[in-house]
Parts: sequence; structure tokens; C-alpha cells
Amino acid sequence: IRRADPEAALRSSFIVGFPGETDDDVDELAEFLEDAGLDWAGFFPYSAEEGTPAASLPEQVPADVAAERLRSLQTIQEEVTADRNAAMVGRQIEVVVDQVEDGTAVARSYREAPEI
Repeated sequence: IRRADPEAALRSSFIVGFPGETDDDVDELAEFLEDAGLDWAGFFPYSAEEGTPAASLPEQVPADVAAERLRSLQTIQEEVTADRNAAMVGRQIEVVVDQVEDGTAVARSYREAPEI
């Protein structure tokens, strides 16, 4: 995608701790995050909802394990996002200003999907 459009913003969301998820799965996702260079990613812990097919799947991941995996993946993505943000320093781009506090504007560019 970035070969076709170097300005493309890449974002994704991930559910962590889905039944059957293994350490190898998490390692693979961590490697993907490091290699893909997503501008932004959201991580959400899986939670079993009564009456859903996934709630009765075997190999439910304990909540504490899922929480630790989530923290680890978020840390990786925070570093990737910081690097992507650092590459934007000095550039002029259009933004949507969310608020101004103490004379400082807080804004989002297309990379943070302000339309959402």
C-alpha cells in the first residue's frame, strides 16, 4: 500500500486473548506489528459473552494472561507509533483541532482518523 501511496495511513484493531490463542500467536502478531509499521492500532481484550459461540470454545485464555499480552502488544505499537509520529515532525499537514488548552492545540490528522 505504501509503495502505491507513501502517505497512506495504516490502522488496525486486534482482539487479544481469544480462545485458543497461544504464545506463538502473540509472538507472530508482535513481529507483524514491528514489521508493518502501522500508524495506529487498537487492542481489545476478548471477553466471553454468555450465549455466544466463542464463550463455549475450549482453551479460554485466562484474563490475567490476556491482559499481559495486551500490555505487551500495546507497548510495541506505542514505539512504532512514536517512530511514525517522529517522521512527521517538521511537515505541514491538515488537521482537525479537538481542543485548545492553555494555548496549546490538540489536533488529529488523517492518520488518526478524525472522522471516527
